[in-house]
Amino acid sequence: MLVLLDPIETISWSKVLRTNGIAKAREYGRFLGDRYKRYTNIIWMHGNDLQSWEIMTDDGLVHAVASGIRSAAPHHLHTLELNYRVSAFLDNATWNLSINSTRPTPTTPHMP
Repeated sequence: MLVLLDPIETISWSKVLRTNGIAKAREYGRFLGDRYKRYTNIIWMHGNDLQSWEIMTDDGLVHAVASGIRSAAPHHLHTLELNYRVSAFLDNATWNLSINSTRPTPTTPHMP
């Protein structure tokens, strides 16, 4: 069984990330990576409707969580979901990700 884990849902938890800052976001990610590192069936899905991904500080906070996870569990795969109405996985070139989870195919229309 493959499990997609969302380490922090950004629509509801962005304020918490901003309040805690980069160092705590990275430490939270490290905690998660360490906790789940023995599992080989995990894909981490970052962003989860990260509507503010173009704001460097918000993107940096989500990057910090991912970086923390990678530091403890480098074998896990990662993917990203940005602003679901107008952007897709490859629109943010700052991420080095394993799986494209959001790019529609040429025959799949975008959501209205």
